[in-house]
Amino acid sequence: MSEVPAWRSQKPQRSDGELVLDGQAVVGVAEKELQEALARSLARPGDRVIEIGYGLGLAHDALRQIGLGEHWVIEGNKWLAAECISESSGDSSVPIVVFDTWEHALGLLPAAYFDAILFDPFPLDKVAEALPLWRDKFAYVANRAAGPMCRVLKTGALLGIINFDLSTIESRWIEESFESRFKTVPLGYEDASLNSAVQLNAAVQILAKQ
Repeated sequence: MSEVPAWRSQKPQRSDGELVLDGQAVVGVAEKELQEALARSLARPGDRVIEIGYGLGLAHDALRQIGLGEHWVIEGNKWLAAECISESSGDSSVPIVVFDTWEHALGLLPAAYFDAILFDPFPLDKVAEALPLWRDKFAYVANRAAGPMCRVLKTGALLGIINFDLSTIESRWIEESFESRFKTVPLGYEDASLNSAVQLNAAVQILAKQ
C-alpha cells in the first residue's frame, strides 16, 4: 500500500496572499486574473468540466458563473475539499466534489465524457519536487497525467495547465510530454486578460485533445 502524502490531511496555511501546503506555496491571490481568464477560455455554458485543485477558489468562482452542465472538483486536501463544499452550499448548481488525488480519481471517472479540464499540478509530489529544474518537474507531471486525462476527455476537449516555468514561456515541452494526444491552442485569442497575464510571464497552456 502506497504512503499517503502528508499534505492530504494538513490544514493549509495562508501567508502573504499565498496558500501553503507541505511547505509549498501552491497558489497565490496574484494569480486571480490569470486563473479566471483561463477558466473562461476553457469552458462554455453546459460543458462538463473537471477542476483539479480547488486552492483559493480563484478559477472555481469563475467556473461557477459560466453555467456548466457538470462541474467536478478533484481536491486532495481534506480541508480544502470541505471548504469547496461549504462555499458552494446554497448555490443553484452545486459542484461534485471528489476528495481524492487526481492520479487515482481520474481512473474512476467515465471515459470520453468531459469537455474540459483545468489542471493546477500543485502541490508537486516528492519525486517531482526533488527534480532540479522546473522544466523537469512539469515534464514529469505531464507524462503521468497525459494518459488518464486523455481517457476522460472527449475528442476536441480542452486541457488548461497552470505552469509557472518562467524560464520557458513557450513551454513546448508540455505538448511534447503529452505526445500526439493533444495539440496546442494559441493563448489569448479569446480573452484579452489571459493574453495580458501571459505577457506578465505567468505561463499557462491550453491543449486540445486530438
